[in-house]
Amino acid sequence: MNTSLYAGISHRRVTVLDIAAAKERGEKWAMLTSYDQMTAEIFEEAGIPALLVGDSAANTVLGYQNTIGVTVDEFHAVKLEGGTRVLPQIEMLVTHGIPVIGHLGLTPQSVHTLGGYRVQGRGGKGEEIIRDAKAIESAGAFALVLELIPSDLATRITSSISIPTIGIGAGKSCDAQVLVWQDLLGLTAKSPKLAKRYLELRSLIGTAVTEWANDVSSGEFPGADQSFE
Repeated sequence: MNTSLYAGISHRRVTVLDIAAAKERGEKWAMLTSYDQMTAEIFEEAGIPALLVGDSAANTVLGYQNTIGVTVDEFHAVKLEGGTRVLPQIEMLVTHGIPVIGHLGLTPQSVHTLGGYRVQGRGGKGEEIIRDAKAIESAGAFALVLELIPSDLATRITSSISIPTIGIGAGKSCDAQVLVWQDLLGLTAKSPKLAKRYLELRSLIGTAVTEWANDVSSGEFPGADQSFE
């Protein structure tokens, strides 16, 4: 494994207590989205300690225009977007032993209300996000996603709460970073500014598929190695 969050616990799954301890040690860690067994296996083997099965499956896997139409039947991560308005739900879930992650800044479920995918928390609006972050911590959430907010605001939030912050387009001061894996590996046609493309998987897949289709057309596939007697 290539992350120290796994150190000493390779025989079991990472827990919310391990994640909390990583913040106390000042240790940064990575999280990726995952919606199927194969990518989950690959990411775990690569040393990713936490996978997010979230509503981003809507427009990366299911073909929806945005995340609003996705249902609980299609994903199973308890991550609640918003501040004050979701505090009762956070408290209820935590009381019943269900871990909750908060989510502030750009909240995709409210993208129409926010006027699109825009940076949130600039100017005086940053103070509201800080207040919401502290309230989410008090309500019992074990971590907080900060999406598309100014880096200095994320720094202030990360230093003012005891639960880990997970950044996506929120600068490098967050305790962890999360990306949609299709953006990271270049499967999307165009990755957002907040993501760095470490591989051009879309191009590689297209090349391989075209080569196979040409082999089918020419009669080269299947060959002897792919045939049975």
